[in-house]
Amino acid sequence: SFHQPRMVLSDTDTLSTLPPRELRAGYAEVAKYGLIDRPDFWTWLEAHGVGLIGGDAAARAHAIAESCRAKADIVSRDETENGPRALLNLGHTFGHALETLCGYGDELRHGEAAKRPPIIDTCHALRADGPVVREKWPEFAVPPPPKAAER
Repeated sequence: SFHQPRMVLSDTDTLSTLPPRELRAGYAEVAKYGLIDRPDFWTWLEAHGVGLIGGDAAARAHAIAESCRAKADIVSRDETENGPRALLNLGHTFGHALETLCGYGDELRHGEAAKRPPIIDTCHALRADGPVVREKWPEFAVPPPPKAAER
């Protein structure tokens, strides 16, 4: 059986002990919630991300609370991982492959690996040969096949 936690405890003061690289790696997990389910949170992160990484305690508390709410909302809709809960894996499939290639060492942190693939995941979701990708990310676009007359 599945049981939801009664409480999530977060010691935000601990974040002040981390080096900037670790904070940036963790930020990828926070940003994920804005990307997958909370556009207002994404907008807030764009405005407050520098402060969040820089040590703004109120910004950190808000980001952590919003991330916990976002995750709880998704998990409560899919406790058995048969649907929307897969959204929580954004970036992780390719990210784990990158981690493996780098040997799980100092070269690439988990959050650093997970933040790179969402653009790859997005291209796959939108189809790398689709108009959105060709317009927004031409470097990832697959050229359209030649027409019969051009062959």
